[in-house]
Amino acid sequence: MTKKFMFILVGGLMLAGCTAQLKKDEVVVIPTVAEETQEQLVGSDRDEHGCIGSAGYSWCEGKQKCLRTWEEKCEEEVVEEKVKEAVIRILIKKYNWEEDKVSVQVNKEVGDFASGSVGFGEEMGGGGWLATKIDGYWAVVWDGNGAVDCKQLRTEYKFPDEILKPSFCD
Repeated sequence: MTKKFMFILVGGLMLAGCTAQLKKDEVVVIPTVAEETQEQLVGSDRDEHGCIGSAGYSWCEGKQKCLRTWEEKCEEEVVEEKVKEAVIRILIKKYNWEEDKVSVQVNKEVGDFASGSVGFGEEMGGGGWLATKIDGYWAVVWDGNGAVDCKQLRTEYKFPDEILKPSFCD
C-alpha cells in the first residue's frame, strides 16, 4: 500500500506542478496589431528616394520614380528613335537652334549608319551630316560643309562605302 500511496502522491505532485506551470504561461502578453502599428505607422518608412516601402513602393532607377512593381514594370522603355528625329534633336542641342528652322533630309541609311543633309533656314545655309548608332543610340559623328576624314570614319566608326561614296569620300 505504501508503494501505491507513494505513486499516487508523486503523480499528484507532478500533475499539480504541470497545472501551476500552465497558469504562469497564461499570463503571457501578446502585442496586438494596433500596438504594433503605433510603433511604426504606415508611410513613416520612406527610403532615400522618398518611396514608402510599407505601401509597396520601391525606387525604379530606369524610370527615376517610385512605383509598385506589380502595377508597373521597372524596366526602361526603349523606344527606337528614327535617324531623322535623332539628327534633328542632336543638331538643335549642339547649335542651340530653333526646331522650326531645322530641316533634315536622310539620303542613305544602311544598318547602323546614315548620311544626309541639313538646312537651317534661308539666312543660315546648310550642310551635310554622318551618323552612326553607338550603344544603340544615334550619334552625329560629323556635320558641316568641310572636308571629311574618310580614314577615321572607316577605321574608328566602320562606315561602309555605301554611305561614304560618292558624296563624302571618293
